[in-house]
Amino acid sequence: MKKLIFNILLVSVLASCSHILDKTPLDIISDEQVWNDPNLIRANLVQIYSQAPTRRLFSYGFPWGGDWDDGNAEPAREPGSYVVISDEAMASYSWVESRIRNRGGVQRNDEFMKYWDYKIIRNCNEFLEKVTEGNIREEDKDLYKAEVRFLRAFVYFEKVKRYGGVPLILRPQSPDEPEETLYPARNTEQEVYDFIIDELTEISELLPSPADMEKGRANKYVALSLLSRVALYAGSIAKYGQVQLNGLLGIGADANKYFQISLDASNKVINEGGYVLYNNYEDKAENYQRIFLDGGNPEIIFEREFVGNGLGHNFDYFSVVQGYGSGWGSYLNPTLEMVEAYDMVDGSDGKIDWENASGTMEEILANKDPRFHGTVYFHGNFYSEEPLAIQIVEEDGNLLDTEPGEWREWQTDKGETKWVQNVGKNAFPFSGDGTKTGFYIKKFINVSDFRVPFHQSPTNWVEFRLAEILLNKAEAAQELGQAGALEAVNQLRDRAGVALHTSIDMDKIRKERQVELAFETHRIWDLIRWREAEHVLNQELHGVLPVLKMPEDEYRYQVYCCDAREEGLDASVPRFFNPDRMYYLPFGESIVNNNPKILENPNY
Repeated sequence: MKKLIFNILLVSVLASCSHILDKTPLDIISDEQVWNDPNLIRANLVQIYSQAPTRRLFSYGFPWGGDWDDGNAEPAREPGSYVVISDEAMASYSWVESRIRNRGGVQRNDEFMKYWDYKIIRNCNEFLEKVTEGNIREEDKDLYKAEVRFLRAFVYFEKVKRYGGVPLILRPQSPDEPEETLYPARNTEQEVYDFIIDELTEISELLPSPADMEKGRANKYVALSLLSRVALYAGSIAKYGQVQLNGLLGIGADANKYFQISLDASNKVINEGGYVLYNNYEDKAENYQRIFLDGGNPEIIFEREFVGNGLGHNFDYFSVVQGYGSGWGSYLNPTLEMVEAYDMVDGSDGKIDWENASGTMEEILANKDPRFHGTVYFHGNFYSEEPLAIQIVEEDGNLLDTEPGEWREWQTDKGETKWVQNVGKNAFPFSGDGTKTGFYIKKFINVSDFRVPFHQSPTNWVEFRLAEILLNKAEAAQELGQAGALEAVNQLRDRAGVALHTSIDMDKIRKERQVELAFETHRIWDLIRWREAEHVLNQELHGVLPVLKMPEDEYRYQVYCCDAREEGLDASVPRFFNPDRMYYLPFGESIVNNNPKILENPNY
């Protein structure tokens, strides 16, 4: 089977084992050549796929004094932006945290998290218009058009969840047309959501099953998965949001209509798609970790593929534990709040009484949900065949006074010889770019090679997987008061090796979503659509510091506020979420000045 590899830097189509772009770059080929050559039409399709708004956690570059474009027509701004602005993680780099927190929230002309560029919309519209007369089989025209409509719907979803109503442009525009059509006003948020839902509903009947489609292309169940997500968001906005600006923001329709659409789409994926929860490893933590490393596994519905050799991403380069790797590393630091969201395996609450805790961190956290152990590194974990040291050491109640990295031999009260440092070799929470919380991310890390160079990470990005669809089903069913939520959630808990729930409510569903989908860039958008961001993101975030007491050779643990410990930050200005404006992003002066019909969102 031929395989499409999405890559911004190289557009390749494997057709009879030859590269169709070897001789002439696509961007200087004439329209007539493109639409009369089946291979070039296909290459045009691949190019649109390469611009698809898949997640930004696996960023392409790094902002050396500016911004980078991650290939999706969006300046990503910081690696892992969608994680570190939630309560899941802190950024170890102080300048990132300062941009997020010490600026009074989102400002009007910030580019942070924005996704406005209509270039891909224009590319989609031109493709849909011109392929109709293209020199390819009619069945290929219909298939390609359905795929491009899917990608266009995906783009509009990424826009509407940021801005509310945006202009729906569904045909190629010409610079020569009248200004009243060249510069359209915003559609309402409901109109945009309804358009996306109608498109995906129709497209799902046009796209083939996975067995009849090349890997990496949208199929029937990819469209239904996006429909499941989009309709769930629309239902949440209708239920928890407010209608503003005459409908440009908010949805006044019945929320249950959207929840039912989401539930129906989820059930089709679950019952008909042939996808199964990945369960290939006996060790539950390893099994969870491998979901994201074993590309093409049966849980994955749609993934963005990467290859190494300069055509990969930089997640490993930026996120590997400090002291390893070939780059900066240590970027994403899971918060104590995220750590304690994971239950114990017996189903009991995952919060720890750190003040009275005794023993090593491995002993204290041993009975955590295995998904935690597949997601987070902490002091004492084995990493590259040796234990991590993320600690400070006390000498008779005082901080051990040695140079960083210097080891000292101790005879403990127990008569054992121990080598210690005042700063663990993998840093402690307040040293340079080391972890600011006492934790490092494990999820997505390439365990076969910790020293992945720049642009070399080959791990695929999973956009849709069965676990999300089960959680979408659970949430929609619970919102509707229908059965099915408990069974859906318990499928995930059973796979994870955690005690099953005997009853279900929305808090349990939301918590399950938080831990199962941790660091997959869902959390921030979930908090926004539930209108819970103001309650969660205005709270302090915490870390835990292991303190080795010598010569007793015993640990105590210090819980601290990350805001107060972060270098270069004003501790009096914590993370900030203003509910009067920040549930939507601003368009900014450049967009409004370019199109005066764009009405700015409130309070910007």
